[in-house]
Amino acid sequence: MLEFSVDNLNELRQKLNFAVDFINDEISLEEDIIYNYRLILCELITNVIQHSKCCCKTSIDVLKDNIVIKVCGNKGFERNVTLPEKNQENGRGLLLVANLSNDVKFLDEGKIVEVKLAY
Repeated sequence: MLEFSVDNLNELRQKLNFAVDFINDEISLEEDIIYNYRLILCELITNVIQHSKCCCKTSIDVLKDNIVIKVCGNKGFERNVTLPEKNQENGRGLLLVANLSNDVKFLDEGKIVEVKLAY
């Protein structure tokens, strides 16, 4: 299991590279799958930093047949992932995450988002 924190968007790229390297060391995946994982991580971590205004605690666990990503902030997020209105700015990222993953759960009143990705 890998655990790390991201305090701001400036360090996000470095931590994403670190996370992707961890996943690649654990299992061998195609480039497009790794891109999806990176996109999911980026979206979830960015949401916590921008909307919670706090450090984002992240964990990645590579299991037998899936990867579990958890991000945690101090503010709960909307737990219903639906298609946003045409001119609405919020919600598109979580919809993307939901469509790229196998399962999305909002725990602790939305403060923790858990994503499962089969490989």
